[in-house]
Amino acid sequence: MQQNLINTFRIVIILTMTVLFLSECDFSEGKIIPIKRFERALFALDTNNVQIGADSLAKQYPIMLPLFTNNLIHDQTNPSETPLQALNSFLRAPQIRALNDSVQKAFPDLSWLEKDLGPLFGNYQRVFPTKPTPEVVTFISEYATDVFTAGDSLCGIGLDMFLGEYTPVITPKFFRLLSAGSLSPNISRCAWQKRWHRIYCRPLLPNAGCWI
Repeated sequence: MQQNLINTFRIVIILTMTVLFLSECDFSEGKIIPIKRFERALFALDTNNVQIGADSLAKQYPIMLPLFTNNLIHDQTNPSETPLQALNSFLRAPQIRALNDSVQKAFPDLSWLEKDLGPLFGNYQRVFPTKPTPEVVTFISEYATDVFTAGDSLCGIGLDMFLGEYTPVITPKFFRLLSAGSLSPNISRCAWQKRWHRIYCRPLLPNAGCWI
């Protein structure tokens, strides 16, 4: 089942690359884009002492953690909610923990995606040589967003939006989740359309403030 998702992904990315790069391209064979598993580090925190764990997490993810707590999981109905309160509520919610279990089952290893993103970012840098390769980070947000960018420094991938057949049964029936085969096309769309200012992904504020 996992292999079928990967095979579908590779078919889609070939078609996507053909459309995106009609000019002569250097596909940067062998280039690997490292992916950091933010959600794994997050759910490894001790829920009895989130403050200490999150302080350490902020050193590893100085851009991602503030964006996550202030934008993705912040309770919009409670303006006074602090980032620490948002994080505590998120980590303690049973449905969130079940969702993370599903994500880890669906995506135990992303080395295949690290390899397949090499051509995408290789050609991105070919067209925009002064732009850096962004840090690629995965997360879950209970379906808040699929792929986002923060300036030129970060590309976030919401793995819970690509669960496909691994979707938990608690997901509302009307909610149709994408499969792993949609990962790279969505990352490509977000990176390239952002550069041409056609923002179909959800760009987050590059200065979201401190996480606490």
